[in-house]
Amino acid sequence: MRKAPRLTARHKALRLRFASENIERDWTKVVFSDEKSSILMVQMTPSFTGGICAKARFSLAVETLEEAV
Repeated sequence: MRKAPRLTARHKALRLRFASENIERDWTKVVFSDEKSSILMVQMTPSFTGGICAKARFSLAVETLEEAV
């Protein structure tokens, strides 16, 4: 029994396009979390300086302010 459905051809194409478009991105400046964890990130905000939340296509990404500008 599968816990999640298999990826469709469209999903595979979208993932490949996302990877190709972001191959040069500095991933050390990006923090990924699922929707549930983002609630915890709000509580951590005072200790996290200069953060902007942006909904990425495949996950919730929190990028630093200098990267976003």
